[in-house]
Formats: sequence, C-alpha cells, structure tokens
Amino acid sequence: MLGLLGLPPSIDIELIPSLSPSESVSFTDELHRLIEANTSLAVRRAEYQTAEETLRLEIRKQYPDITIGSGYGSEDNDDRLLLGLSLPIPILIANRAGIAEARAQREVARAAAEITFEQLTRELATTNAAIIAAGTQLEAFETQLVPMLEEQSREVEKLIDFGEVDTLILLETVSRRFEVKSQLLDLRLAELNAEIERMRLLGPDQPKPPAPIEPATEYDTTKTNTPYTAARGDTPAEEASP
Repeated sequence: MLGLLGLPPSIDIELIPSLSPSESVSFTDELHRLIEANTSLAVRRAEYQTAEETLRLEIRKQYPDITIGSGYGSEDNDDRLLLGLSLPIPILIANRAGIAEARAQREVARAAAEITFEQLTRELATTNAAIIAAGTQLEAFETQLVPMLEEQSREVEKLIDFGEVDTLILLETVSRRFEVKSQLLDLRLAELNAEIERMRLLGPDQPKPPAPIEPATEYDTTKTNTPYTAARGDTPAEEASP
C-alpha cells in the first residue's frame, strides 16, 4: 500500500480507513455559508479591508505630526523646566493625491469582491441544478428501468431452464443491462462530482477566523470600525477629509 502511494516502506504513517461525512447544508442556508466560508470571497474581503486601512492611513497623513519636547534651562539666574511644541508648516498637508489614489483602490477592491460573489452564486446555482438533474435521472433509473431489466433477465433465465434459448434475445438483454448499469454509474459519478463542487464553493465546515489586526499605536483621527465587503451587505465607513 505504501508503495502504491509513493512512500518508502520505513515511513511511520497512520492510514484512516474512512472519512466522516461532511455536514449537510440545505439550499436555503447555502448563501450564508458561501459568504462566511468561501475561500475566494475571503481573499477579496481581506483585499478590501487592506484597501480600507490604506485609505485611513492616507487620510491620517493630511494632519501634521505635533512634536512635544522638554528641557531644563536658566534665564536671569532663574532655573526653570522648559516645554517646547513643534508644528510643521504648512499646518494642513491635505495629501489629496494619496487619498484619491487610496479611495480608487478601495473601489477597485469593492468591485472585485462583488464580481467574485456574483460568479460564485452563478456557479453554485449551476451546481445545484446539476445535482437535482442527476438525482432525478438516478431515481428514474433505479425505480423504473433497472427493475424492468431485472425482470426481463429473470424471464430469459426461466426460458433457458426450460431449454428454450433465443440467442438474439439473450444478447439484447445482456447488452441492455450492461448499458443501463454503465449509465447508472455515470450518473452516480456526475452526482458525486457535483456534490464535491458544491462543497468546494461553500467552503470548509469550520472556517478559520481572520488573523487579528494589531491595534494602532498612534492617534487615529478616522473611525476605528473596519468594514466588510459589499458582498456581505455592510456599508463601508465614510472618511472625513477637508
């Protein structure tokens, strides 16, 4: 077995005989699961959050950095503690170019997230339709066609027991059984592949939470709430700029 897997015989590995079935997701809950757990959408959401934080940083840059310093001095034999305040000129930098570029990048990230969400919902709808179609055909094969061919095969076997052998009927019966069972296997394979694709689109059963963002060490004049992408239905935070 290890040789078939391409592993050396000396390796210490534990083989699991079977995997537990994944949690079934109904068609009514799948949209929420898609938004929360799909990996492609999670990437777009992270890109949007990055663009949003970049915009906050650019807005922060329009305000000057005030420097406060202290020292000890003497004037007319009067020792005193001195306090200094440094403010760059011009006072308001504006940073309009950086803010405009960051805002444009945020809109690009928003559009990419919305497009990805629309593509995923279309793929999910197509996959669900394939699952339903394969299930309907499987039910028709298993409840109608296969029992009919099994009954026909039993009748042919009875004729053979009685010594009445019709080669053409026997050949046709065997050929039909083989063809139907082959189609039945193809339908089951198509249904399984569609189920696998559906689970891929819906994402893992227990998605990992996003990595925590380190708190800012400097005073931030913008809002502190981090928005989510438009695919989640949340409204992004608005920025205050002069």
